[in-house]
Amino acid sequence: MIRVSVIYNKADNSNFDYDYYVKTHMPLAANQFQPTKWEVDNVLKTGDGSVSPIHCVGYLYFNSLEHLETAMTDEAAGRVMADIPNYYSGGSPVILISEVFS
Repeated sequence: MIRVSVIYNKADNSNFDYDYYVKTHMPLAANQFQPTKWEVDNVLKTGDGSVSPIHCVGYLYFNSLEHLETAMTDEAAGRVMADIPNYYSGGSPVILISEVFS
């Protein structure tokens, strides 16, 4: 299983519209990329109880790296990336691609 993690860090004066992200952006991403599933973490705080340096983390899951590479066309990625300013004002998110073991 391959997981794409999209991390939205808190920056000075950054804003994040969680409602838009869950109801509009992630369905758009799912439609464009056709992942096996998707999830969203609304990061509340760190393990020691302090304020989190992260607004949110979105996850897209794919059956294989080939599935991901086929899904991530320039056209589809462009549509999804163009939507970011509609919900996040903190610059570019950090994107990680991982192999998941369970």
